[in-house]
Amino acid sequence: DFEFLFPFGWGELWGIADRTDFDLKAHQERSGEDLSYFDPETNEKYVPYVIEPSLGCDRIALALLVDAYDEENI
Repeated sequence: DFEFLFPFGWGELWGIADRTDFDLKAHQERSGEDLSYFDPETNEKYVPYVIEPSLGCDRIALALLVDAYDEENI
């Protein structure tokens, strides 16, 4: 994960969820359905998984704004 130190504390800018095949295996166990994939090129059967990145434009914009903001004591 990428985090930024905002004036109010640390906040996540980009989260990365690497849940491997946990979700599909859990659905498979509870539903009894076979959710595996057969690859005809390699003759392999496996349960696929993804890495899910989460990036929010609002988080980046807020980080840019608070980083650019400056107060001067005159």
